Amino acid sequence: MHTVAEAVRRGRPVFAAPGPIRSATSVGTNRLLRDGAHVLCDAGDVLLALGLSSALCRSVRDGRPEPSPADAEVLEAVGWSPVSLDTLASRTQLPLGQLALALDRLRDSGWLAERAGWLERVARSDA
Repeated sequence: MHTVAEAVRRGRPVFAAPGPIRSATSVGTNRLLRDGAHVLCDAGDVLLALGLSSALCRSVRDGRPEPSPADAEVLEAVGWSPVSLDTLASRTQLPLGQLALALDRLRDSGWLAERAGWLERVARSDA
């Protein structure tokens, strides 16, 4: 927080990445966002806040294909916190084979990652 105070004192922009509201590790960054820090989800957010070219911002965000409507529903069910396959199957109520295919497509196109048995949404394709 000393660094944030110094940035504010010098008139520099302050960025914060939002985190899960129930996570103790996200309290500081979520408080910064509440207090007016710029939201930081990807490099495009930095470019926009610094007033750089929107063409640069588009090139950062256009790195992967949009998911199909059915896959987008699965992605929405994943949310922004790690989730197990069992929990996701319960949330979507899809047959396991259909869910597995959607998850494969989302992983292949850079929307999801699997780490230690947990499915996680990827903020951008090169993250």
